[in-house]
Formats: sequence, C-alpha cells, structure tokens
Amino acid sequence: MIICRCAYSQSYDNNWVFGDSIGLNFSTGEPVFFETGINNPFEACASISDSDGNLLFYTNGNIVWDGNHSIMPNGEDLDIGYATPDHGSTITQGVLIAPAPLTDSLFYIIYLSRITIGTGCCLGLKYSVVNMKLNGGLGDISEKNMLLPSDTLTEKLQLVKHGNGRDWWLIALSKVYNEGELPRFVKFLISPSGIEGPFYQAYAATYQAIDGDNQDMGYMKFSQQGDKVCIAKGKDADVYDFNRCTGEFTNYINISNLVQEWDLINIIYGIEYAVNGRYLYISTYNYAASVSRPYLYQFCVSCPEPLEETKATIYEPDTGMYLAAMLLAPNGKIYMTSYSVDNPSDTLLYVINNPEAGGISCNFDSIKVSTGGIAFPKVNGLPNMPNYNLGPLEGSECDTLVAVNNLPPPKGIKLYPNPASDHIYLDGSEIYSSGVIDLHLYNLLGDEVFKYNNVELNTSTSLPELPNGLYEVVLETGGQLIYSGKLEIYR
Repeated sequence: MIICRCAYSQSYDNNWVFGDSIGLNFSTGEPVFFETGINNPFEACASISDSDGNLLFYTNGNIVWDGNHSIMPNGEDLDIGYATPDHGSTITQGVLIAPAPLTDSLFYIIYLSRITIGTGCCLGLKYSVVNMKLNGGLGDISEKNMLLPSDTLTEKLQLVKHGNGRDWWLIALSKVYNEGELPRFVKFLISPSGIEGPFYQAYAATYQAIDGDNQDMGYMKFSQQGDKVCIAKGKDADVYDFNRCTGEFTNYINISNLVQEWDLINIIYGIEYAVNGRYLYISTYNYAASVSRPYLYQFCVSCPEPLEETKATIYEPDTGMYLAAMLLAPNGKIYMTSYSVDNPSDTLLYVINNPEAGGISCNFDSIKVSTGGIAFPKVNGLPNMPNYNLGPLEGSECDTLVAVNNLPPPKGIKLYPNPASDHIYLDGSEIYSSGVIDLHLYNLLGDEVFKYNNVELNTSTSLPELPNGLYEVVLETGGQLIYSGKLEIYR
C-alpha cells in the first residue's frame, strides 16, 4: 500500500480584505494597510492568498476581484443573498473560499444564496469555481452559481480540514421556524471528486431561529485544531467536540447567561479561539448601542471546571459602542471590528494581543489598528477564513491517504446508481468486454469494510448491510487498479 502526505501552505491567510476597500497584509507580522477594490461588504467577505502569501483574489459574495484589484472575468453577479448596493450582504458568514484538493489552481467560492422553496424564499447554498490558470494567471470564473442541495439555512457557514489533511468538511446549520423544533447540521465533503453530500446530523438541543430572537445570526467557529466548534445561538452559545475523520459533532455544552433576560437587543455574535485552543472568546452585539452595552468574554476550554464557570469579562465598553466579528491572525493575535455611535467615521479595529493568556493578561487593546485612514462605519464582518494550514490528524485512523484515492476513474468504467441503496451496476463495456474483478469498499477512515472477490463487470452487484454514508470503491483485476471513486450508500 502506497501512503502519501501532502505539503501544507503557511500563507493562505496572509491578506485580509474587508470593509470599504480595506486590506491588511501580515507578511511582516503586524498588519499593514493596503487599498483594495472591495466595495463595502456589511458582513460577508472572503479572501485567499497563495503559498507564498501573495493575494490571489477576494469577494463579497457578489463580485470577485483578482490580485490586481480588478473585477475577474465572469466575476460579477454571484448570487449571494441579502445584498444591497449600499452595504453588501448582511449574512454573517455569507461566503467562503475552499481550495480544491490536489490542485493549486482551482478554488470553490461557496455562498449562502436566496432561493425559492415552495412559495417562500430562504437561504440555500450555491458555489462558483475560480480557475487560476485562466486570464494569464489572474483567474477566471469557470462555473457560476451552481446550486447545492440543502435545507433552509441560517447565516452560519464554515470549513474545517478533514483528518486526512487533504479534503474539507463544509458545515452549515439548518434554520427552524417553530418553537422547540430541532435543526440539524448540513455537511458536505469537498474531495478531489468534487463537493459530495449533503449529510445530516441532528442538533443536540432546540434552536429557536425565530426573527424576534435573531438566533440564526452570529458566527460558527472551529478551533485551530479543528476539534472544537462554538456556535452563536441568540443569547446563548453552544460548544461541540468535532471528529475530523467522521464529521460527527458530539459532547454538546450550552453556555447561557451571556445576555440578561431583559436585554432584548443584545445577541451573541463574534466568536474566536486562541491559536492553542485553550481559550475561547465570545462577544455580544447590540442593536441599540445608545441604550445597551456589548461585552467581550473569555472561557477556558481546557480547564477542569465546567466551561460556563470559567467566564471572565475582558471588555465592557460604555453604551454607544458595537462589538462585532473576531478573527485570529497569522501573528497569533485576534482582531475585532467595532463601531462608535458618537464617532461613526472613526476606524476602530480592536486587538487581543495575547489570546493564549487567561483573564486580563490576554491584553485586550482598544487602541485603533490602522486601516489607512479609511473608516468602516457599521461594517461587522472580517473575512470568513478557516484554518487553511491545518494538516492531518496525527495518530488517527485517517491521517494517511491511500494513493488510489487520488486517482481519477479511468475512462470506460461507470458505477451507478449513486447514491445507491441495495445494489450497484458496474458498467465496463467500453473497455472490458468481459472479466472478473475484486471490489473493495473503504469507509472515510480508510478501513476496508467489505470485499467482493470475482465480481463480474456489466452485471448488478448487491451491496452489504452498511450504515448510510460515503464510501470509497476500489476495483482491481490481477492486482492492477482499474477504478477508484466515491459511493454514497443511502437506505
């Protein structure tokens, strides 16, 4: 068996693009301002750089700009939801950028789009593909506004690297409309085969996403290790463990009492983890800053006490202030957007200088970080950026990749139906008039869960009783690989 490991870039997150033409470059460690072409995204924005830290492209979910700050060919009219000419999309995590596995030239731009279901409108998922080999290496949109099947969704959308260090889990959360109704996680796997799914998992507790509580707003953030996730839920926040190999969420914890019951205008919004995963930061956002004040809290994830009991108040500004998005930078510091009612033209980018330290030792600083003199009044969002540098889950069952998983299916082999329930048909008539092969089924951990010897092509083959999910099908004849591809089993 041939085992491969991939090399991981260290600079995908080197450039942040947000606000009204604001860019921050972290090549020297501290952020250095540069001007961009982005036009005032209220919340949704994303940017990505190459392995050397050079800006590739950025987007507000509606327009895509290249690294020279020009609109990319076919880069207009991406169909993000809730966008206006004045302030872009108001979807918290409305857009993100996912590098396609095993290539440095293809990227998925994935966004929450306003779609029609039945007689109503709601948020669903669409994607476009950027090919950096086109337009002289500046990129072009090769596929645009492709629909992904999903539930009606909230404003939360995030990526986390699969435990194999190559693929990506794309995670969204369904929206519910009735009190006491259970939502579910909506999961996709981004592999060399494309975007596969959706796969579903029930949420551990009721999640009221009714408009009065604004519980579908706010961030969902993974730790840098990818093993924890925190989800804003109105006046509460929820924390889960996450298995990067299986994509399962477990060990649900609720953090309550972050907002007073009488306070109807404050919600949980910004979320971020320190780089070592020990501390979790949560901010509240208030809709009427003149009468209510926001808070910045810290929680100790790895302390022996219950998580909720480790709460420390880091910052409590006067009324008249908004606190919004937080994002961990390549320099290990956490930056935060804010807005002053009394001075709306000011540039107030706050920073937690030492987020790996407990309590006030984290050194929260409300002194302005330079944004080149460009104000971003009431701009909440920072780039929706996962940990692009996360590698394999060392020591786990899925931290290695079998080389056959990286090979495209040879021409002439067809497997259908897919998804399948009780049988598949292996059609090799184009290149194999007859022949006997061995069929192997692997789960996402790389374990062989079933093997058929002497299976005939061009006939129907029964499937074993296996749990619903995604599997790798490998076909061999005489010890030679003739097919490798994904199969979803759904009964």
